[in-house]
Amino acid sequence: MVIYCYISPWKGFDLNSASGSELEILRAEEWREEAAKLPLEASSPVPLHAQLQEAIATLLDRAVWRTGEQIPGQRDLADQFNVSPLTMNKALSSLVGEGRLERRRGLGTFVATPVAEVSSLRLAVVFHRPDESAKAGSYLGEIIHGVNNALSPLGFAHSVNFVADWNPQAVASLSQPEVDGILLIAPPSERWADIEYLSGRGKQVVVVGAWWPESLVPMVSTDNEGGMRLGLDHLLGLGHRRIACAVAPVKYSDQRNRSRAFREILVERGVPVRPEHVVERWDPTQESGRADIYAILDSPNRPSALVTLDVTVAALALSVARELSISVPDDLSIVTFDDTPLAVLLDPPLTAIGQPLEQMGEMATRMLIAHCSGTASSAMHTVVPMHLVVRASSAPPRTGPARSIRAALPQQTLLAKGSGKLRKKRPNLMVVPSIRRS
Repeated sequence: MVIYCYISPWKGFDLNSASGSELEILRAEEWREEAAKLPLEASSPVPLHAQLQEAIATLLDRAVWRTGEQIPGQRDLADQFNVSPLTMNKALSSLVGEGRLERRRGLGTFVATPVAEVSSLRLAVVFHRPDESAKAGSYLGEIIHGVNNALSPLGFAHSVNFVADWNPQAVASLSQPEVDGILLIAPPSERWADIEYLSGRGKQVVVVGAWWPESLVPMVSTDNEGGMRLGLDHLLGLGHRRIACAVAPVKYSDQRNRSRAFREILVERGVPVRPEHVVERWDPTQESGRADIYAILDSPNRPSALVTLDVTVAALALSVARELSISVPDDLSIVTFDDTPLAVLLDPPLTAIGQPLEQMGEMATRMLIAHCSGTASSAMHTVVPMHLVVRASSAPPRTGPARSIRAALPQQTLLAKGSGKLRKKRPNLMVVPSIRRS
């Protein structure tokens, strides 16, 4: 599926007016003095993370940190504003989503390069997943919504046209001078040669939803290892030791990285990885997918927990479990990737590892426009963290106590900011931030 977005800017848009060219560039060591002028109000009805987001945005507007410059670490910022790292992470993530900041894998958080005004741009957005049509609607829709979020504030007017498939004709059309930039959404591994070909012909190309660290093509991806670690630490904390995984097909880099992380993390935790509990070759939309789930759940050595590729696979597992009279979560806990609306509607609602698809689409679009307009920073790869939402599909196994109080918290509780205490929150929801590891 290829979406052509023909873009022209609103004539009255002036990006420089946001920061003001007359502002003095302050030295990096003076940021604490400027931050002290922006106190937060605990009694305010405005949430603390929203106040914090506004305060940091004000520092950016005052040019406390230059474009492309690394800002202080999350803990240093949290200490300065006297908030928890969790609250600071939420504020920074929002600013990343707005395009004010960008995260670089293994390096830290940097001031994003603004998008300069251009006379016209013709962008192509490419999405190709014919074998995952059930997932494509939600996945693509959220990313395209992020694309629109990036374009709308800039006053861009654009039209969208759909082309059925990625094929040699599509590659040829994308290489034509009429296309200024290309945004590729979750391309499979076999398409990478085409991507390098387009990049080599001088096309500005950005990839979102995939990760090839050896490539020089700019990318926006999620921390798949961190997401899998969140899910497995949650299950291990509940007491599970027989954990299965369905992460197919491995032709997509995200699924390949999740599969690798599943094995490595369990080995790291001293938990055996049973080959019969790992499925990497099947299509959940076909009968073979159901047969593989049956093989896992109807075996004498049945797992007590299952991690799935996405909500579609989790729904299939729920269906097979009911047919086998396996109770979820009493007999089987399920944790899935992708926190879509369906995850909440299923019975029971699914514990999910969410990736900020809308934010990723927005970041990738800003990155592509910046490269097309010649204002991009040197950052090539941006990684955003995942988050865990705990619902009713995961619980301690029938035998063996939960190993972690935090992982086994009742669904109506959330860790309070910085205190280690618990406070009441929305029912059936607990959010745990992804912890980046170098």
